[in-house]
Amino acid sequence: MFDTESEVCKLAMMVSFRNYIRVTLLSVLILYGITEMHAQKRNRMKQTSSETIPSKKIKLEKELRVFDDLTDSSLYLISLCADIPNDKNPERVQYEGETGHVFLILQEIKFNRDTISKVFGFYPKAGGLPTAFTRNVKSAIRDNSGRTFDASVTMQLSKDEFKNVINTSVSLSRFRYRLNKFNCYDFALKVFNSVAGND
Repeated sequence: MFDTESEVCKLAMMVSFRNYIRVTLLSVLILYGITEMHAQKRNRMKQTSSETIPSKKIKLEKELRVFDDLTDSSLYLISLCADIPNDKNPERVQYEGETGHVFLILQEIKFNRDTISKVFGFYPKAGGLPTAFTRNVKSAIRDNSGRTFDASVTMQLSKDEFKNVINTSVSLSRFRYRLNKFNCYDFALKVFNSVAGND
């Protein structure tokens, strides 16, 4: 299992709070040694801002029911993805109203190569970051299938590990959002870490 939560907290304390999101996104890159970098223009939606298709709120437990019939013959994957707000200037914490974001992709690749994917992340339910900056607020899970990413790490899972990821995702989705204690990064990392290092 990755022992990063305490390291990220220490790292965050060494910089001003306004840089917290940038620090955590950079931590994903530094602490995991991510190799799957996407510096080239992506063939999906990214133009100048980090998210060009608005994400919609979803009920995670309902959405993940597509994975109810897991089989031993399928391949299961989890990806931890990081998106910076502006590709041309990675130092910027915010760009055109968007901040950086960390989210998850869950995939089941069936024996016949059909693929089921769910892409989602953790957000404050309402009020945006100014509200979340000062207190913990209700959270929401949003569909991030329209969002691109700059770096990712992917891990292959067993059927039982994939079930664990689903259960952990649903459980943690009920937590309240607190920018400096439990944000999109913390949510995604805790889900990823629930199976990391079991090989």
